[in-house]
Amino acid sequence: MPSASVDWPSVAAAGFPFPGDVAVRRLADELSAMLVSPDPAVRDDHAYTALARWTRDGHLDEVLADIGDTSARRFTHPDIQARSFAALVLAR
Repeated sequence: MPSASVDWPSVAAAGFPFPGDVAVRRLADELSAMLVSPDPAVRDDHAYTALARWTRDGHLDEVLADIGDTSARRFTHPDIQARSFAALVLAR
């Protein structure tokens, strides 16, 4: 199973190529965690952009239900960015 580390700033700088050497489950977990970050570069520029592109391109199909479940649970999260991005993710 692939397990390389993700250098998110480099992925973003390269235009978000899908890192095929990283397990899809790990990518989903990292992206989900990043979506609650108070740092807009982490949350907006890296996590949400990657999630949107890779969802559109079909790279995350095997974990979409889990991403949706995680997002739905975040509607009661104490942080506003977590609740806001939950809605954005589910709308994708």
